[in-house]
Amino acid sequence: MADRVAVLNRGRLEQYDPAVAIYDQPATPFVATFVGTANLLPVTLRVHGNQCLATFDDGTVLTVAQPGPWRDAGAALLAVRPEQWAWQLPQPGDSARQLLATVQLAMPIGPTLVVDLQTDAGQTVKISVPRAEGADLRPGMRVALDFKPGARVRTFKAAQSNTAGV
Repeated sequence: MADRVAVLNRGRLEQYDPAVAIYDQPATPFVATFVGTANLLPVTLRVHGNQCLATFDDGTVLTVAQPGPWRDAGAALLAVRPEQWAWQLPQPGDSARQLLATVQLAMPIGPTLVVDLQTDAGQTVKISVPRAEGADLRPGMRVALDFKPGARVRTFKAAQSNTAGV
């Protein structure tokens, strides 16, 4: 077994790192989706000192704790792994800090519940939670999404493409 992995896209090296870094810190959107599952979501980044805010098309603003590799203000792409999402019931009066979504499908896979949602802006999002934490999630249910504390959500320049072709 190798201690480093090379990810190639159409003959071009996208990333060469230990497997953990490939999964936790993908260098490009292609790597994020090639190795594991990732939600790729268009946002606008605003940077205020050490704080990075991601604004979605519907006006929702979420804080990105450790942005990268792209850290500049403007159009960007978020790569969020399904396990990096936290869900709760929507809180009245706080809609700008909640990514509101409707459960489309909740599928148990062993000890995990994989949930497909559609945001109010029409984006598809996949989350995964332990079955005990998601036992109440049912199709048609409204939820509010945010990043789990410590989630290493990745930010990429919007112009980067997610071309599959290995």
